[in-house]
Amino acid sequence: MGTSVERTSNVSDIYKLGLGYEMPCQPVDGMYCETVHEAMTEAVERARRGDGPTFLEIRTYRYKGHSVGPPNTEPKKK
Repeated sequence: MGTSVERTSNVSDIYKLGLGYEMPCQPVDGMYCETVHEAMTEAVERARRGDGPTFLEIRTYRYKGHSVGPPNTEPKKK
């Protein structure tokens, strides 16, 4: 259902991938909607001016997993 970034990439700060494309990039604290709104507003305004894309890594915390069962268990077979 998911794999940690550290297990799949040499780059743990995903936003830094934008540097390879010479575009503005930054991490954004996704736990605060105001912060996300400000970052998105700047990125949209930049794009509308014709200055190209912006790479944003919106960082959030998942409070619960994808599954309803206990972690690391096999589903019951019928």
